[in-house]
This record gives sequence, structure tokens and C-alpha cells, in this order.
Amino acid sequence: MVLIAPHSLQHMLFASKLLLGLTQAAVGHVAPAAIVSRQLEQHLQQAGVSSSCLVASHVQHDSQRDQYSAKQQAQPQQPQQHQQQQQKDRHLLPGKACPNKPPAEACRQPLSFLRNARGQQQQQQQQQQQHWQRQHPWRQQTHAWHPWQQQQQQQQQQQQQQQQQRRGLHLAPPFLVEDYVPAAVTTYRLGRMPAKLKAAEKELANCKACPRDCGVDRLAGQLGMCGVGRKLLVSTVAPHFAEESPLQGWNGSGTVFFSMCNLRCVFCQNWDISQKRAGFELSGAELADWMMKLQDFGNCHNINFVTPEHVAPQLVEAIAAAVEKGLNIPIIYNTSAYDGLPSLALMDGLVDIYMPDFKFFTAESGQRYAKARDYAEVAKAAIKEMHRQVGDLVFSPDGLAKRGLLLRHLVMPGLVDEGKAILDWVVMELGRDTYVHIMEQYSPRHLVGSGEQRSRQGWDSYEDINRPVSSDEVQQLRQYARSIGLWRFEEAPRYEAGEMAG
Repeated sequence: MVLIAPHSLQHMLFASKLLLGLTQAAVGHVAPAAIVSRQLEQHLQQAGVSSSCLVASHVQHDSQRDQYSAKQQAQPQQPQQHQQQQQKDRHLLPGKACPNKPPAEACRQPLSFLRNARGQQQQQQQQQQQHWQRQHPWRQQTHAWHPWQQQQQQQQQQQQQQQQQRRGLHLAPPFLVEDYVPAAVTTYRLGRMPAKLKAAEKELANCKACPRDCGVDRLAGQLGMCGVGRKLLVSTVAPHFAEESPLQGWNGSGTVFFSMCNLRCVFCQNWDISQKRAGFELSGAELADWMMKLQDFGNCHNINFVTPEHVAPQLVEAIAAAVEKGLNIPIIYNTSAYDGLPSLALMDGLVDIYMPDFKFFTAESGQRYAKARDYAEVAKAAIKEMHRQVGDLVFSPDGLAKRGLLLRHLVMPGLVDEGKAILDWVVMELGRDTYVHIMEQYSPRHLVGSGEQRSRQGWDSYEDINRPVSSDEVQQLRQYARSIGLWRFEEAPRYEAGEMAG
């Protein structure tokens, strides 16, 4: 059969109709081919197709039909089962190849190509788009290559919005924040980072980073009580899933555990890194690379500096370098609360979430258990400054903490009264909206039970705290916290009777 070469889309459609009409007439499904041809000839003439082409098409088609009929008569009679199979094949969808179909039926396949021409064109354009994206990966986020790419981005945004709506928290507006920009990113954009770096270097030259006020020149490598010089001493960098729920989320909190500490807690559960030089030395730029790995490869929700009191100046260098590399997640300052005000001034505008652990309220307990008689007074001043900088803890709609103060209190055996005094101070100085975590995980570690030689007191094995904290002590403090008006707590979900069974 000779196909008419169409010179326009309209010609193509009329040629397709003609081909379909002739094919159907050949197999006896519709009126004779002459009737179909006369009807379509009028349309083709209106479209500018000459009648000579139409006649040529008739002659070629009749000749092929006669050849096929003669060939069928020359073949031997087929079994009945094979004829039934042929009848089934006639009902296949157009465009499905079958060896038993007559040529007239097989000629439907070009129609499938005409109907799918648009689809093939779209597929080619999508392949070109994918090739362009492979060649220009850095422009995918900022430049839309094709309207289809814009549509895809819009669909992704809609899916994210729907996910946030499903996961949304019902919080009062003061505790809910959307589209949060980390503090360090804002400081960088405002051009305030160079001043921070200059102040950090000055503090290292005459170290007043913590309340010990050693005054050593850490730029020259001198060591004070903490035992850390110019570079950071890092023990572990990893996603952490044992922090508070709004910090760890579902991907973990990107923790950086620093070695050494400015306190000497006799019960420290991390004494093997807080009281010993363990880990590896890193510059600020090197730590920034690890921070980027936590964000880009670990998908962590935040960067969590654990025990950073003695390395605050170096953290300024690390944060500045990380923000330049693209860090865009909140920074947590996870501290024992024994912080110097000059260091906290450096952290202002860099830290999003402060998480101090207010342990003792009396000078005697601070001296005996942490070797810091001024612990309580220093902690009060430090926590008030932290709260002044970031305020109460606020969340994103998906339940992640973004900014604010999260106050911890480790319940100690036999020190319930000091715990109550701390909670009273929180209500009076910070307010009843303070987010509080009353922790119960104390256990005798390090020197508790084994003991040590004290210069004035002699041998002390700390038998008064040589036991786990009791559930009664924990409940006393939690009930007391509610009785004085505190209401925002980190605690496990509570279920009513019968809910778990249902």
C-alpha cells in the first residue's frame, strides 16, 4: 500500500482515517471500501490532497488484497483449533503484533505510531532534560530547565506541605515557628562574623573561656586546667539518638563530643573522655567539614556540641567556616552550665538552642561532687544569659526544636531538696514556660564507690550517692514542678487505661 505523504498535521489525520477505513473494509467490519473512500475523498479534497493520490491508494490496496486472497486459497485447510486461535487474534488491541494476523490487520500498527507521536516527543525531551541535569548538577536547585521541571518542583513542594500538615503540632503561636533561619546564618549574612572571629582569637591569647580563668596563652599551645590547647580535642562525631525527642527527631542529633572538661564530677558517666585526653585534634576548619557531613550525609536535624565550655573560642572558628560551606541547621550548646559570660557573649548570634544541666544548688555540693564551690552561682548567671539570648524553646510544625532554652536537671540521690530549690529558681527567674527535663538516668560511676584521696577530707568514697536514684525521688520532683506552675516537660508519652489494649 502506498501511503500519502502528509504536508501538515491535518493531512496526517485524514490519511490516518483513510488507512483505517480501507483496512476495516478489507476485513469486512464496515461498509465496502468504495463507500468509505467516497466519504473520505471529500474531506481530503477540502484539505488539498489530490484525487490522483487517492486513486493510487485504491489500486495499490485492491492489488494487495487480491494477492492475499489467492495466497489463502492456495494454502491447505487449517485445523479447526488453529482457526479458533485466529479468531481470538483478531480481537487483539490495535498495534499488538501477531504472526497470524493478515496484512490488513497488521497495517494498523502505523496508526499506533501516529497516536503516540506526542508521547515519543515528550520522552525525547525528558531524556534531553536528564542529560542536561547530569552535565549541570550544580544548577538543578536554582534554575528550571523546562516547564516540566518547574511542575515537578511544585509537586514536591505540595507534597512537603501536605506532610507538614499531617505532622503538624497544635501549639500556641509563641511556641511555634515556621521557616526558621539559624542564628549563625543570620550573623553571617549581616556581616558580623569577622568581629566574632577577632574576639575569639583575643580570648584564646588570655584564656577566660570558663570560670576557672586560667589566663594561659592557648594560641602558643599553653594548657590550663582543661588540658586543651590551640586545637579542639574531639572524641566522637556521630548522629545521636539518645537526646530529647525534639532534638533527635527521626534522623538523630549531630553530636560532637569534646574531650576534657572544666569540671571534675566524681560520678561522671563519660569520665573516660571528660577526665582523660582521648580522641583527635582538629582545627576549626576541619571540624567544619565534619559538621557538613552530619548535615549532608547524616541528615541530622542539628549540630549538638557536648561539653563545649572550655572550647567556646574555637567553636566560633568552626561555626564560621561551616556556615561558609553551607551549614543551615540549628546549633545546640549542650553544657554543664559552668560557663563563663565572655564565652557566652561569643556564642550570642551563633547558638540556637542552649541545653544546660543545672545539677547542684549549694556551694557544698558543688565543691564535693564537681570540685567547683562557685558552681551554683556561676550556673545561675550563665543560664539567665542563655535565656536572654534565645528565650523559651520553640518548635517547627513537625515537632523539632529550633530555638530556645531547654533546661536539664539530673536528679541526684538524696538531693531532692536541692532539686526543688533549682525548680523554684527557674520559675522565679526564667518563668513557668521554661521547657524542663527532669532526668532520672543517674548511676554510680567513676569515683563513686571506689573513692579517692581528698586533700583536706581524707579518703572519700561518696557512699551517700553510691546508688541509683529512686523512682520516688524522681516523682517527688516532677510533682513539685507541676505544683509550682511548670508545664512544659520532656517526658515519655502517657496513655490512659485501655489505650494500649485498643
